[in-house]
Amino acid sequence: MDESGGRGQPSPMVMGGLLMAAEDWMKFTEDWREALDRLPRVWRFKSSDLTGNNPKGPWYGIRADERRAKLHTLAGVLRRHRPRVIRTSVDTVRFAETIGRLMTQPMDDPYFYLFFNTIEIVASHLVSEGQRERFEIVFDDNAIMAPRVKRWYPMLREMVERLSAAGPRWAEIASILPIDPLFRTDDALLPLQGADLIAGALRGDMRGRYRLQWLRPELPPLTWEYDLDVRQLGEILGGLRGAQAAALEKFTDTERYAQILGLDDDPSRWPAYLRPRAREYAASRARIPPSVPQAPEPAPHR
Repeated sequence: MDESGGRGQPSPMVMGGLLMAAEDWMKFTEDWREALDRLPRVWRFKSSDLTGNNPKGPWYGIRADERRAKLHTLAGVLRRHRPRVIRTSVDTVRFAETIGRLMTQPMDDPYFYLFFNTIEIVASHLVSEGQRERFEIVFDDNAIMAPRVKRWYPMLREMVERLSAAGPRWAEIASILPIDPLFRTDDALLPLQGADLIAGALRGDMRGRYRLQWLRPELPPLTWEYDLDVRQLGEILGGLRGAQAAALEKFTDTERYAQILGLDDDPSRWPAYLRPRAREYAASRARIPPSVPQAPEPAPHR
């Protein structure tokens, strides 16, 4: 999986990726490396190397016709292996006006939602197809968000485990969720370069503009999608009533974050992204007399 777009960029933000069996990925990697090694040789594909009028990185100095031929070759590898194509997206403008205003870090970042939605959707589709073996999912490395979402991932697994009591489908989903999502660079893991190419194309489909639009017909078609658009954001917020709304309000408190993440009472020991809320946390603690017993916290709602 790789993301295209993000906070502060034009909508939407897209998480795009490819799904195949493990043994097929080994052959894909061999073919992708061979395609890169063909003259003119490049050591990677990365969309950002081809933005603007002057390609950079390994593409610098390669003639336009040679670049097009190389991209045709890379698209041919994807087409030949026929991976299933996954897309999740979020309307970043509407997100910033709604959930982004309610939440604090890291849940005020659309990446947070795309990350967890992607894992849930992949698991749900695989269960519906009869998959019973645990899958692995690899995301392109994200220096800022990777450590944050990895810290929250156990909460997703715990939530799905609790939902298992509601029916066998959730139990099946829980049984195949990754033990831990992985993050790698696209230099170290070549299939992520294919995810980079497909993520840019999928975002181009939604925006109606893409620098490599001429290449889109040669890429595999979309298989699964989940788009957190204006309508769905409205339904999520409009559906919060009573206890759910109170739970959401509590969930945005700094103290609630500390409880979920298992942090102690010393904000100086918190992750850097939580420290700006340290003063508010200290004030909330001061308002609660120690002798007053506190009611149990409600489980967070997504």
